[in-house]
Amino acid sequence: MGLSQEEADSVFTILVTECGVDEKTQYVFKGKGDNVYTVWAGLLQLEVTLKDNAVDTVMQGTEQIYPAVHKNPLTQAKVKTAEVMNGSGTEKIGERAYIEIGKEDLQNVTQEDFKEFADTVVKDSGYNWFTIVCNDGTGICFVGSMENVAEYGKIDNEGRTEEVIGDITPDNSGVYTYEERK
Repeated sequence: MGLSQEEADSVFTILVTECGVDEKTQYVFKGKGDNVYTVWAGLLQLEVTLKDNAVDTVMQGTEQIYPAVHKNPLTQAKVKTAEVMNGSGTEKIGERAYIEIGKEDLQNVTQEDFKEFADTVVKDSGYNWFTIVCNDGTGICFVGSMENVAEYGKIDNEGRTEEVIGDITPDNSGVYTYEERK
């Protein structure tokens, strides 16, 4: 196995408390490279890297599961598009974009997540508008796909805010604030 008692304790503690491994660990093999071990727990295969006799990383395939890597749910969502038609519905005049996200996921978005999404996905996208659509019928619409003009409210079938509840705008330093409409 090649693990000291101290290293083994560290590995098993992290696997159970941080990685959700509840299966009995069956095998531990020396992996590729120094201080790398392959751990089998039930049908789960993990690659554990040690540093200074403690667990440094745990990988499941290509995904790092310890320490947990923050993923921005806004930039991870699949961008979908739809045509924007003229008032009579006879001619395409543009295109809109949207992502779909759970309300709870949106509520957990950090300031950095929101700014990253606005700056890298919405800004200069060329869409008539860009909407974050929640599963409860609300969402955020970036009017004109401008990263500095966002409305929160009830979203219609075209991805626009049909009932605006509040506005989300950045200040000069790029920090976004929400202000309820009165």
